[in-house]
Amino acid sequence: MTFFKNLPYVIRMLFLRALSIVRPLSSRQKLRYAERRYYSQNGEDGILHHIFSCIGIKTHTVIEFGCGSGDQCCSASLIINSGWNALLFDGCSSNCERAEKFFRSNTSRMAHAPRIVQAFMTCENINSFFIAGGMQGEIDLLIIDVDGVDYWLWKAVTAVNPRVVVIEYNASFGKERMITVPYKESFNRHTEHESGLYANASLSAYAALGNTLNYALIGCDSAGVNAFFVRRDALCADTPLAKIRAENAWYPHSRRVHLGTSEEQFGIIKDLPFYTIPEGSRR
Repeated sequence: MTFFKNLPYVIRMLFLRALSIVRPLSSRQKLRYAERRYYSQNGEDGILHHIFSCIGIKTHTVIEFGCGSGDQCCSASLIINSGWNALLFDGCSSNCERAEKFFRSNTSRMAHAPRIVQAFMTCENINSFFIAGGMQGEIDLLIIDVDGVDYWLWKAVTAVNPRVVVIEYNASFGKERMITVPYKESFNRHTEHESGLYANASLSAYAALGNTLNYALIGCDSAGVNAFFVRRDALCADTPLAKIRAENAWYPHSRRVHLGTSEEQFGIIKDLPFYTIPEGSRR
């Protein structure tokens, strides 16, 4: 797999197409072969390229919150290399300053400079921030990465209708548990528990939420960090993308292996409060 990842991206995609003719690939395998990093941390750039090559691009717009310093965010390649319009948020002022500097250094390569806003997202303010930033209705992509109450923030979104959602899940919660941290407006995973493991939601919880919001889970990056959802109306009959069960899409978090298995990781925080997804949401 390491050798394959070092091949030029075009060669990898041609190989993927040829291999899929000889031996049909699972949704999990397709996303893993598509991984490619230009700016993203875990190969999300290649996965997003693959997804939009399958479903097409309509609005060339992206919202990302938790963009960090910009140089390692999932939307950077789309902004710099593909001319997308972007609205980026981060709660840290120094991150926003560094993001502004990073994108200014790439001005000659961009069709549109992103709008970068310092804001701490809550369920109460998220939609007003989107509207104030000029984003309403259908957009192509929403990326949620705040390492906290991500589940509740996605559930609260009404101002925009993204075709694709990328959201960070917590692999330390395991494959099958359908749980998330309870909503707390000022949630900070480092102050909630010294391990930093108490945050986000399980992949199964996100899959259930996606179902209620009309999205299908199509896979995760192999680092065990991000889950990729596509709105059901974009999954037409001729697209190679397909819904996948959470337990089949799940990967362990690659940077937490030193802490033991996912069950051992969960054991560190198991006595903290969790919200369990109601049975009626488990489709």
